[in-house]
Amino acid sequence: MSGTRLPPGLLDLVFARTQAPIITTARGLSALNSPLYASAKRRAHSATQLRKPPPQYGALEQSYYAQKLRSANDKEKAAISPFSAPAPRSVLEELEDRVLALKESALLAVSQEDASYSEEELMAVYEDLLALPATESPDTQAQAQAVSEAEAQFISIVNAAASRLLQVDVSNTPEDSSHSMTNRLRQLRGAASQERPVPPQSLSSGPIHLALIARLEEMIVTLKSIQASVSPTNATENMLAAGETIVQPVVPTGVMTENEWSALVQYSVHTGDVLAAERVLDLTKQCGSAISEDMLNEVLAHHAAAADVDRTEHFVHKYLAESQTSRQRDLHIKAHVNATPSMEFPERALQLLHDYEVRGTPAPQRTYSRLITHLFSTRNATSHAHAWDLFSHMRYVAHPIPDAVMYTTMIRACASPALSYRGEPERALDLFTEMTVDRKIPATVGAYTAVILACARSGKKSFVHEAFRLAKEMLDSHRDARGASPFTPNRKLYCALLEGAKRLGDLSRVRWILAEMVKQSSSDDETATINEEMAVNEEVMLHVFHAYAAYKPPFKRSETRILDEQPKPVQDTNSAEKQSTSSQTSDSTIQGGPTQDQSVVENENNSFAQLPPQTHADVIREAKSLLAQILEDQNAPETDSSSGIAFQHVKLTSKLVNSYLSVHYAHSPVQVWRDLFQTLHRDLGVPRNAWSYADVLERCAHTKKGAERDMALHLAEEVWTEWEVVENAWRARQDNPVTQTVSARLIERVYAAMIRMLSVYVSHLQISCLPLTEFPNSTGRLDAAVAHAKAFAYRYPPPVICEPPPKHPLRSTRMTLIAAKPIVRLTNASDVPDDAVPPLLSFSEVEVLHHRLVAANRVQDLKYLTWMCKAYENALRTRRERTLKATPAENSPDAQKQLKDNNPIRSAHT
Repeated sequence: MSGTRLPPGLLDLVFARTQAPIITTARGLSALNSPLYASAKRRAHSATQLRKPPPQYGALEQSYYAQKLRSANDKEKAAISPFSAPAPRSVLEELEDRVLALKESALLAVSQEDASYSEEELMAVYEDLLALPATESPDTQAQAQAVSEAEAQFISIVNAAASRLLQVDVSNTPEDSSHSMTNRLRQLRGAASQERPVPPQSLSSGPIHLALIARLEEMIVTLKSIQASVSPTNATENMLAAGETIVQPVVPTGVMTENEWSALVQYSVHTGDVLAAERVLDLTKQCGSAISEDMLNEVLAHHAAAADVDRTEHFVHKYLAESQTSRQRDLHIKAHVNATPSMEFPERALQLLHDYEVRGTPAPQRTYSRLITHLFSTRNATSHAHAWDLFSHMRYVAHPIPDAVMYTTMIRACASPALSYRGEPERALDLFTEMTVDRKIPATVGAYTAVILACARSGKKSFVHEAFRLAKEMLDSHRDARGASPFTPNRKLYCALLEGAKRLGDLSRVRWILAEMVKQSSSDDETATINEEMAVNEEVMLHVFHAYAAYKPPFKRSETRILDEQPKPVQDTNSAEKQSTSSQTSDSTIQGGPTQDQSVVENENNSFAQLPPQTHADVIREAKSLLAQILEDQNAPETDSSSGIAFQHVKLTSKLVNSYLSVHYAHSPVQVWRDLFQTLHRDLGVPRNAWSYADVLERCAHTKKGAERDMALHLAEEVWTEWEVVENAWRARQDNPVTQTVSARLIERVYAAMIRMLSVYVSHLQISCLPLTEFPNSTGRLDAAVAHAKAFAYRYPPPVICEPPPKHPLRSTRMTLIAAKPIVRLTNASDVPDDAVPPLLSFSEVEVLHHRLVAANRVQDLKYLTWMCKAYENALRTRRERTLKATPAENSPDAQKQLKDNNPIRSAHT
C-alpha cells in the first residue's frame, strides 16, 4: 500500500503502532534516535487542522468587510480536527480552469487595446486638468440683459393685472366659484352697488401702479364691509354674550397672486415711488397673502441705496421687528454707511454692527468688507487702525475665514502710507500667502494687483523686484493647456508697476510699460479704436513724468575727458559737427515751453530711441514730446479715429502739470523752469494747487550759487505772495479745490523752503572775506528769514500742539470679552501715528538759518530760534504722553509752566 493511496495521518498512526514493542524493550530505547521514528514524530503535527465553526445566521447577507472580519475571528476560535488531504481534481475541472484563464487573458488584451487614446482625447483630458477657474469679472452685457428681462417681466405682469382689475367690468364677466360666492354675498346684502369698475380713462390721469393700488384699496374696503355684514353664528353670539374676544382668521381673498404682488412692488420701486411700494406691502398683509422676503428686500434695498436712514429704521421696526435675514441685516447697516460722508468715521454703522453681534446674529462678511472699505477711504490714521482692528475682530467673532474680496481689501490697505510711510509690504506678502497657500483660495487679478502695489510703493529695491516677479507669475504661471492666461494685464496693474519703477528711477522699464499700454489699448481692426480699460490716462502719465524727473542720465559733461593728442580724421569732424548741431537744436528747444509753440516738436522727435536718454537734454526732449502728443490728441477731432489716438483719455489736471514741471526742475536751467511755472498753468487753463507752490519753493531753495540763485529768489518772493492767499483761505476753513490740497505737513515744507531760500541767499552774498555789513541786502534777507520763523510761531503756537484729540469710545483699549467694540485688536495706541498734529518746525528745518545767525553774531535771534524749536519739541512730547495716557487728560500746570515761561509771543496766544 503506497502513501499516495492512504491518508498521511493513517500511515503515521500505523507506523507508530508497529514500532511500539521496540520502544518498550531495553534494546529499543536506542530506536528513539532512529531516523524512522524522527520522521513519524515530525509528521505527527499534520494530523490535526482547524475546524471552522458553523456559519452564523445571515452571514451571507453581510458586507465584504464584515465577512473578512468574521473569517479572521473564526480562525482564532476554530476547533482542532484531523487533517485530510485535498481531493484529487478531475479532468473536466482542470479544463474549465484553462478555459477561464484564456477568457481572462482575452479580456486583458481587449482592455489594453482600449487604453490607447487619440490626440484629441488626450488634449481634452489635458485641458480638463489645467482648466482655469471662473473669472471674477462679471459679464456686464449678460447682467444688463438679465435686468432688462426682469423689468420686462414684472412690467408685463403689472399690465396684465391692471387690464383685469381696471378695464374689465367684474359684474358682467363670468367668474370662477370663488368670485361667484363674493357676488352672491353682495347681492344678498345689497353691497354690490358700492363697487364700481374704474373706467380706462382714469389711467391717463396718473401712473398705472397708483391706479391699480387705489383699485385694490377699494376692493379690500368692500370685502371688509361684506365680511362684517355677514350674520354671526350661534356660537359667535354666545361668545359675544359671554364677553369674549373673537379673533377672526384672515382668509386669503385671491384678489392677486403672489407673483402679481411681487411684480407690483418691483414696479413701484422701479419708478422711484417707495411709498407706493410700502402701501402694496400693507395691502398684501390685509388680503391675507404672504409677504415674501424678496418684496421686503426690494424696498429695503432702495432705502439703503438712497441713504435714507429714517425710512430704513421705520421700515425695519414695522416689517422686520421680530427677525432679520442675513441680507436684511446687510441692507440695514448699508443705509447707515451710505449716509456717512466719505471722510467721516461711521460711528452709527459700527454701533449697529456690534449690536447685531451681541444679539448673536452677526452681519454677513460683505457688511464687514463695506465698513472696512469706508474706514480706509477716510484717509485718517485712526480710521485705518480701526479697520485693521475690525478685520481681526471679524475673524474672532463672526467669520474666521475671509473671502477673496476681504483679503484683497486688506492687501490693498498695506500699500497705504497712513500707518507707515513706505507701506507694509511684509504684511501684504503674508496675507497673500495665507490666502493662496494656507486657505487654498485662488488668486484673483485684484489680489495680484494689490500685493504688487504694496511691494512697489515701498521703494526698496528688493520689494520692487518682487513686484515684477509677482507680475510675471500672474501672467505666466496659470496658463491652460493651450497657453492662454486667465489674467490679462489692466491699467491698475501697469500703474502699480510704474509706482515701483519710478521710485528706482528705472526709466527703461517705464518706457517699455508705456509702449505696451499704447500697443494693447489700440485695436487691430481698421477703425483703430481705443480700449478705454487699457487706455493711457492722467494717472499713467503722472507716473511717467515722475520717472523722468527721478532719472539720472549716465552722461555727465563735467566728467568727460577730451583727448587732442592725435589729429582728428575727417569723418570724426563731420560727426562732431552733427553732434554740435544736434546739441544746439536741443538747447534751443529747451529754452521754449511746449505751450508757447507746439510746432517745435518735429515728427522725428516723436519716435523715441531704443536706448534711454543719455543726457539731460534728451530727457527734456522726450518729456516735451509726450506733452505735445497729449495736447495734440486733446485737440484732435472726435471723428478722426483712423490715426489711433493714444492719449485722448488723458485729462490735464494740476497734478499732471506739476509732474511735468518736476522734470524741468530736475533737468532744466533755472530760467527755463521759471518761465514755464509762470506761463504753463495759464496757457493750459489748469489752476495751481498747494503742491505747485511747495514744489517750486523747494526747487528755489536748492539752486546753485551765482545768477541762478538771484533769479530763484525773485521767483520765490512772487510765489510767496500767492501762497499767503492760499494759506489764509485754509486757516479760514474755506472749502475750494486749492485749500483741499493743503495739509499741516505741506505748510511745514513751504515755510522751511522759504526760510532756507532766504538763509542760503545770505550765504551767497557772503562769498568774500568782508563782513555782512558790507552787503546792504544781506541784513534784510536775514531779517526776513527770522520774520518768517516768527510769523510761523505766531500763526501756529506751540501750546496748541499739546492737546490731542479726544479718543473715540470704540477705540478704547479696555479688555472685555463681550462689548460693542472690537475685542481683538491688531494695533495699539503707540502704533497709530497722529496725523492731526498742527504745523510745527524742528531744528533740522531751520538749521541753515541757525548757522547764518551764528555767523552774524545775533544773540537775541538765536535765543528766540532755540526757544521755538524746544517749545515745539516739548509740546510734541506732551501730546504723545497724553495720547498714550501717561499723564491725565486735563492740562497739567507743570506741563504748561515750561512753555509759558519766557514766551515772547504769549500775547499772541491770548
